[in-house]
Amino acid sequence: MQRIKMALQQGAWLAWVFAAGTALLLWQSLGLSPVASLIPRFVLLFTLLLLLVEIALELKPSRTPGANIAGSRSEAEPLPRRPERPAMAPQQPWRVICWIAVLPLATWLFGVIAGGALFCMAFLRWRSRESWLYSLTVALVLGLVLQVLFSWVFQAGLYQGLWTR
Repeated sequence: MQRIKMALQQGAWLAWVFAAGTALLLWQSLGLSPVASLIPRFVLLFTLLLLLVEIALELKPSRTPGANIAGSRSEAEPLPRRPERPAMAPQQPWRVICWIAVLPLATWLFGVIAGGALFCMAFLRWRSRESWLYSLTVALVLGLVLQVLFSWVFQAGLYQGLWTR
């Protein structure tokens, strides 16, 4: 119980929320026809599996360096030094939630192709700190691939968005 409390205080609550939401969507997909529910069930089961692995890793007790486990180093043997890396700032859950909310909003306003490409460009530029050239290039390639794939190959119409109709 103590591990669960510590994990929830350290930000694992977001994984629990996503797991609950994924389980709810999976339950909702049971009402679809077998053909219509095949892809959603596959994606949701895989997502739920990854979330459960993440939760399990959060709850797993950390091992102390030098613990005498079969096949590991003895306590007398020093651990090799790792090169120093700059400390990463801790993730703030509200920033993650905002980025997750931007994609459906962009899709709703601009459509699947334009919204996905704009989100990709914004995320790469402002969240990942990539260059403008790289961000625009990846977004352009994504938009072109989606356009070619769905319009010409699959001949399927995608949602156009409110502003791009």
